[in-house]
Amino acid sequence: MAINTRLFGRTGPSVTRVGLGGEGVLRTHGRGREAAGVIEKAASSGISYFDSAKAYAGSQGYYGSFYRSHQEDRSTIFQTSKSAAREYHEARADLRETLEFMGLNSLDLWQIHDLRTRGELEEIESPDGA
Repeated sequence: MAINTRLFGRTGPSVTRVGLGGEGVLRTHGRGREAAGVIEKAASSGISYFDSAKAYAGSQGYYGSFYRSHQEDRSTIFQTSKSAAREYHEARADLRETLEFMGLNSLDLWQIHDLRTRGELEEIESPDGA
Protein backbone atom coordinates (compact mmCIF):
# COMPACT_ATOMS: atom_id res chain seq x y z
CA MET A 1 0.00 0.00 0.00
CA ALA A 2 1.55 3.27 -1.14
CA ILE A 3 1.40 6.35 1.05
CA ASN A 4 -0.03 9.41 -0.68
CA THR A 5 2.40 12.21 -1.45
CA ARG A 6 2.11 15.85 -2.32
CA LEU A 7 4.41 18.68 -3.28
CA PHE A 8 6.06 20.43 -0.36
CA GLY A 9 5.31 24.05 -1.03
CA ARG A 10 4.70 25.09 -4.62
CA THR A 11 7.77 23.57 -6.21
CA GLY A 12 8.32 20.31 -4.36
CA PRO A 13 9.85 17.96 -3.60
CA SER A 14 7.09 15.42 -3.26
CA VAL A 15 6.81 14.09 0.31
CA THR A 16 4.44 11.71 2.02
CA ARG A 17 1.36 13.16 3.67
CA VAL A 18 2.24 11.11 6.74
CA GLY A 19 5.51 11.91 8.45
CA LEU A 20 7.63 10.63 11.29
CA GLY A 21 7.94 13.17 14.08
CA GLY A 22 10.47 13.47 16.85
CA GLU A 23 8.13 12.69 19.74
CA GLY A 24 7.34 9.39 21.43
CA VAL A 25 10.30 7.04 21.73
CA LEU A 26 12.34 9.47 19.64
CA ARG A 27 12.05 12.01 22.45
CA THR A 28 14.02 9.87 24.88
CA HIS A 29 17.61 8.95 25.66
CA GLY A 30 18.98 5.44 25.97
CA ARG A 31 16.34 3.68 23.89
CA GLY A 32 18.32 3.36 20.69
CA ARG A 33 17.08 -0.07 19.71
CA GLU A 34 13.42 0.95 19.98
CA ALA A 35 14.03 4.25 18.20
CA ALA A 36 15.93 2.50 15.40
CA GLY A 37 13.00 0.15 14.93
CA VAL A 38 10.55 3.03 14.60
CA ILE A 39 12.74 4.92 12.11
CA GLU A 40 13.52 1.82 10.07
CA LYS A 41 9.84 0.82 9.93
CA ALA A 42 8.86 4.32 8.79
CA ALA A 43 11.51 4.33 6.05
CA SER A 44 10.69 0.81 4.86
CA SER A 45 6.99 1.72 4.80
CA GLY A 46 7.72 4.56 2.39
CA ILE A 47 7.39 7.52 4.75
CA SER A 48 9.60 10.26 3.37
CA TYR A 49 9.00 13.20 5.76
CA PHE A 50 11.09 12.93 8.94
CA ASP A 51 10.95 15.66 11.60
CA SER A 52 13.21 16.40 14.53
CA ALA A 53 14.23 19.20 16.87
CA LYS A 54 16.97 19.90 19.34
CA ALA A 55 14.23 20.03 21.99
CA TYR A 56 13.19 16.44 21.22
CA ALA A 57 15.84 14.87 23.50
CA GLY A 58 17.71 12.14 21.60
CA SER A 59 15.79 12.31 18.32
CA GLN A 60 18.61 13.90 16.34
CA GLY A 61 21.07 11.26 17.54
CA TYR A 62 18.63 8.47 16.72
CA TYR A 63 18.20 9.82 13.21
CA GLY A 64 21.98 10.16 12.96
CA SER A 65 22.43 6.49 13.85
CA PHE A 66 19.93 5.59 11.16
CA TYR A 67 21.68 7.64 8.47
CA ARG A 68 25.10 6.26 9.39
CA SER A 69 23.87 2.75 8.63
CA HIS A 70 21.36 3.63 5.87
CA GLN A 71 23.16 6.27 3.80
CA GLU A 72 21.32 5.15 0.68
CA ASP A 73 17.99 6.20 2.25
CA ARG A 74 18.99 9.85 2.73
CA SER A 75 18.16 10.75 -0.86
CA THR A 76 14.56 9.56 -0.42
CA ILE A 77 13.92 11.26 2.93
CA PHE A 78 12.96 14.91 3.46
CA GLN A 79 14.68 15.61 6.79
CA THR A 80 13.62 18.58 8.88
CA SER A 81 14.71 19.97 12.21
CA LYS A 82 14.23 23.05 14.33
CA SER A 83 15.87 25.48 16.70
CA ALA A 84 14.18 27.35 19.53
CA ALA A 85 16.96 29.95 19.47
CA ARG A 86 15.89 33.51 18.77
CA GLU A 87 19.31 35.03 18.05
CA TYR A 88 21.37 34.38 14.92
CA HIS A 89 24.52 33.07 16.58
CA GLU A 90 22.54 30.66 18.78
CA ALA A 91 20.43 29.35 15.87
CA ARG A 92 23.57 28.92 13.77
CA ALA A 93 25.22 26.95 16.58
CA ASP A 94 22.09 24.78 16.88
CA LEU A 95 22.21 24.06 13.15
CA ARG A 96 25.87 23.00 13.32
CA GLU A 97 25.08 20.75 16.30
CA THR A 98 22.06 19.24 14.55
CA LEU A 99 24.05 18.43 11.42
CA GLU A 100 26.80 16.87 13.54
CA PHE A 101 24.38 14.73 15.58
CA MET A 102 22.63 13.57 12.42
CA GLY A 103 25.83 13.05 10.46
CA LEU A 104 24.47 15.17 7.62
CA ASN A 105 25.81 17.97 5.45
CA SER A 106 22.42 19.62 5.09
CA LEU A 107 18.75 19.49 6.03
CA ASP A 108 15.81 19.85 3.68
CA LEU A 109 14.00 22.24 6.02
CA TRP A 110 15.28 24.23 9.02
CA GLN A 111 12.61 25.90 11.14
CA ILE A 112 12.23 28.25 14.09
CA HIS A 113 10.63 26.20 16.85
CA ASP A 114 7.82 27.15 19.20
CA LEU A 115 7.22 30.73 18.09
CA ARG A 116 4.38 32.05 20.23
CA THR A 117 4.40 35.83 20.61
CA ARG A 118 4.72 38.94 18.49
CA GLY A 119 7.79 39.82 20.58
CA GLU A 120 9.48 36.55 19.62
CA LEU A 121 8.68 37.19 15.98
CA GLU A 122 10.19 40.68 16.22
CA GLU A 123 13.26 39.20 17.92
CA ILE A 124 13.92 36.66 15.18
CA GLU A 125 13.29 39.29 12.50
CA SER A 126 15.76 41.76 14.06
CA PRO A 127 19.22 42.32 12.52
CA ASP A 128 20.75 39.82 15.01
CA GLY A 129 17.76 37.54 14.92
CA ALA A 130 17.60 33.93 13.91
